[in-house]
Amino acid sequence: MIVDTQSKFSPSFYLWLLKPRYLLSRSPFFSHWVLLLNPKAKVHIVAKMLSLVRALGYREINLIPEIEISQEYLSLAKDYLKGYSGRFISILPGAGHVYKMWPKEKFAALGDRLYTMGYQVILIGSEAEKGLLLGVSKLMHNKPIIPLIDESRFGKDPVYSIGLFKASQLAIGCDCGGLHLATLAGCPVVGIYGPTNPVKSGPLGNQNVVIYKGLSCSPCRMKQCNINHKCFEEITPDEVIEAANFILRDTLSSKAGTPF
Repeated sequence: MIVDTQSKFSPSFYLWLLKPRYLLSRSPFFSHWVLLLNPKAKVHIVAKMLSLVRALGYREINLIPEIEISQEYLSLAKDYLKGYSGRFISILPGAGHVYKMWPKEKFAALGDRLYTMGYQVILIGSEAEKGLLLGVSKLMHNKPIIPLIDESRFGKDPVYSIGLFKASQLAIGCDCGGLHLATLAGCPVVGIYGPTNPVKSGPLGNQNVVIYKGLSCSPCRMKQCNINHKCFEEITPDEVIEAANFILRDTLSSKAGTPF
């Protein structure tokens, strides 16, 4: 049996040529099962993946994810944060591609605003994003917490950051893996989306807010923008703060940010 998660003709065709006994595919031309979801439907990518599971008869699907976190990750975060006090908000200024990144100057302004509101800011990213994190920190008037500077495991293995998300009241970032990792930790998020479509790749769950201008040129996924990334430039730190406050009003009295 082959499970084909692609929706393009070519890879599905090549898998079909292998003549498996059973082929479950998002491409209706080759699948032995009829999917209940139109392959061209404009829905979240996770819903499209789960349509494969539903085709096999499984119906109990949870789209509000939260996973059990290993004590190893929780202990690392606890030991690291014991030198700090107060409430934490995690900020993820990076992304897998530069064109999906909100300007670092705006992240810095956002971080300073959060400090005036009484929060400790944690900058989270991979080892490859170390320069970006330091760049945001340099632009800030208040010194943020940058875990990977002091503890390399946070940068080398992104999963170690899940304990930091568990300790945070909120996570704020662009369309990136870290933002989705935060939702798996049960941490509410504010997603800042520009050239990518939050309908297809937004954070899962019911405690998140996405800021997306929905311009006529979006989504585009263009690495070089001819109109100066207007989809991001029109999003201001004030809008992000407003979204954060909307979430924080509901989470301050909940379990969020108090895992230890």
